[in-house]
Formats: sequence, C-alpha cells, structure tokens
Amino acid sequence: MDSNSINALAENSEVINSLLNIIAALIYSFATIFAAIVAIWSVRSWRKEFIGKRKIELVSNTRTLLYNVKSAIQAIRNPWTKENEGTTRKVTEFEDPLLKKFRDDINVTFERYNRHIDIFNNLIAVKFKFMAEFGKDTEEHFDKIKHIINTILVYAREYPDAQIERHDLTKEKKSLLTISDSDLTKVNKDLDRVNKQIKEYQSFLYYQGRNDTVEKSIDDIISEIEKYIDDF
Repeated sequence: MDSNSINALAENSEVINSLLNIIAALIYSFATIFAAIVAIWSVRSWRKEFIGKRKIELVSNTRTLLYNVKSAIQAIRNPWTKENEGTTRKVTEFEDPLLKKFRDDINVTFERYNRHIDIFNNLIAVKFKFMAEFGKDTEEHFDKIKHIINTILVYAREYPDAQIERHDLTKEKKSLLTISDSDLTKVNKDLDRVNKQIKEYQSFLYYQGRNDTVEKSIDDIISEIEKYIDDF
C-alpha cells in the first residue's frame, strides 16, 4: 500500500469516526426523546387512571351514603318508640307535667338524630367532593336533603308548645260552650290554626304511610343525584 492510500485511509477513518459519533449522538437524542415521550404518556395514563378510580370511588361512596341517609331519616321518623327512648333530656325544676310529657316524647327525635349525626355530617363533606366532580348545579340536591333534616329538627322543637296550646284551647273551648258565641268563634279559629300546624309538624316528624311526602321527596332527590352517577 503506497503512502497516498495510507493518507486517504487515515482521512476517511476520521470522517467515519465523526459520522459514527454523530449517529451515536442522534441515537442517544432519539432515545432520550422517546423515553421522555413514554414518561409523559405514562404519567398522563396514570393520572387518568387515578382520576377515574377516584371518581368511581366517589360515585360508590355517594350512592351508599344517600341510602344510609334515607335509612337514618326513616329511623328518626319511626312513630314507634322503645321503652328507654326519650329519657336523656334534662328536665327543668318547675316544668309543667304535661309539657314534660310532650317534651320527653319528642326528645326521641333528637336522640335518634344524634345517633346518626356522623352520617349527616358526612353528607356535607361528600356534597363538596361531588360538586367538584360533577358541577355546582348538584349542590341544590344535597341542600334539599339537608333542608328536610333541619325542618324535622325545627318542628321537633316547636311541636311540644303547639301541643300545649291545643290542650289549653280545648279546655277553654269547653268552658265557653255556654258563655259567649263570639269568644267561642275566636277559640275555634285558633284551634283550627293550631291543629293545622300540628298536622304539618307531624307530617315531617313521623312516617305517614304509603303517601308519605317526606319519603317521596327523599326518593326524588336521590333519583336526581343518581342521574349524574348513571351518566358517568
């Protein structure tokens, strides 16, 4: 091999080495880019899977909670009481015996509510999680359930006084039967008002049978919330 061939081979060797270095660098760059793409895809896939699992878990927990709430409200409104229920109330020293009886009877409602309070508190927490996933317009359905619960508690506080008022008006009516028509008319009017008020209280405080409006309202609310779940 002459000197020219050796020089040409040396020069080509340097070119080949340079090309090999460039190819290696390109391969490394492509590998890095590919690895980055795979990593991004993996993160997105994991994130999507994580969000999906979280949403599925929220849907399952919400459905279970709604029926637990329904069951708790049914327990609170059960007209049948056990012998030891209603006995935890602190009685005032000079409380009227009849008012005491009415307050002891309705205290069953508060005792049952307190036994289920964790379920109702959880409803508030789930409401905000559900809103975050399914939109703010879902809030009103949870608030309707909360309104029913609050109405039961408010009516339970007012119910004994309404019973006492009806008792007093009934006594007054008996005493006026032979006295004054005008006074009797006023008492009858007040008695009708109190009876309507008591009927309204009872419609929330106690289960009314097949046509119970509270039970129907709760079922309707649950159905509205389940529409979001079913669409998911």
